[in-house]
Amino acid sequence: MKFSPSHTTYIEQATKILKFLERQENVSKISLGIIKTKKSMSKSFTKQKIKILENHILIKVNSKLAVQEIRVYGQNLEKIEKELIKNFSK
Repeated sequence: MKFSPSHTTYIEQATKILKFLERQENVSKISLGIIKTKKSMSKSFTKQKIKILENHILIKVNSKLAVQEIRVYGQNLEKIEKELIKNFSK
């Protein structure tokens, strides 16, 4: 398992992304961030925000009720980012 052991709870909208990341050879660690509840329920889902930072990829996953940040560590982050955008930023 590639998940960081400190926090393993994620929102439902992150399921497909996390399954995709677990299958990637270049991913060494997935760190799930705190789930932040929105002040009011959104009418719809927004796109996932995906960007490369210094040594990881930051993914912001949105649902109608919450938002969660996921950090992905590994090698060849540019390739992983392209695949994430292709598959999940529609």
